[in-house]
Amino acid sequence: MALKLLTFCLSLWMLAGCSTPKKVSSDYDPSVDFSVYKSYAWAPQAEDFIPGLTEKQLTKDIDLILQHRGFELVEENPDLVVRYQTGRKQFFADDGTAYGGSHGYVIDEGQLKIEFIDPKQQTIVFEGTSKIMLSPDVRPTSKQIKQAVLDVLDNYPPGSR
Repeated sequence: MALKLLTFCLSLWMLAGCSTPKKVSSDYDPSVDFSVYKSYAWAPQAEDFIPGLTEKQLTKDIDLILQHRGFELVEENPDLVVRYQTGRKQFFADDGTAYGGSHGYVIDEGQLKIEFIDPKQQTIVFEGTSKIMLSPDVRPTSKQIKQAVLDVLDNYPPGSR
């Protein structure tokens, strides 16, 4: 009986470790009529910027979703300018089990922030952020990147879902 309980608990623990807890948030300017936006362009990068695999994946995924929703990628005079930022931070989580000491573990959190800027108004009209837990020292997978993009853009345009 004890062996079955131990096996069950270990299975649950392993399944919990495989999941990727995430937090998604967004904000927008409620005075903006988002229906007027039909085209977009990418925010300019620094001249010496060389996109890595993650950046290429992000750009491709964002393009696919926006174009699927009817937005047109243009070179000049866009209705919106799109930019994104990625980040990663580590923090220590204390499990609270040590008496007079500290036991815990390191958590890696990856963050994706996507912003839509109205170039005529020079203001951000929408921003969304997705945060996911990552394995330490491991890059996010293509699947995690795509899901983070979907999670953020699920709220754009506001009120459409």
